[in-house]
Amino acid sequence: MSSNTCPDIIRYAAQCQAVPIGTVPRVENGSADTEAMTLTYVQFPYTTLVQLGTDLQNISIKLAEKQHGASDCAGLGGSPQDQIQDAINGFRDEWKTSFGKLNEDIDNWGGLSKAIGDMVREFDAQGAAALAPTTGP
Repeated sequence: MSSNTCPDIIRYAAQCQAVPIGTVPRVENGSADTEAMTLTYVQFPYTTLVQLGTDLQNISIKLAEKQHGASDCAGLGGSPQDQIQDAINGFRDEWKTSFGKLNEDIDNWGGLSKAIGDMVREFDAQGAAALAPTTGP
């Protein structure tokens, strides 16, 4: 990489199959402000991203199937039983909301990971096909 301009950094990241984590340097008047912002990245093979996405979505499915826990309080009778039942109901409502959001996020991150892996694989395949030597007249 010859300099710290945005096109060079983006081109380098694409060549390395890098997944950006940080921010791209701000460009003003054609030059990058490298003191204000930096670009950090990690490399993941796209097959790893696709597999991670699949695994996360499978975890989400399994978690959704296994929601068990206290739901009823019986045997005490009267006011203590009603208070305990109210507490259980309140907890279960909060738990279902929190768990539902967490599980939705796990599924969304899995889908995003798969989409990134598939997109990079397709981008690489198209780039390789366009750059492949041709034979013929």
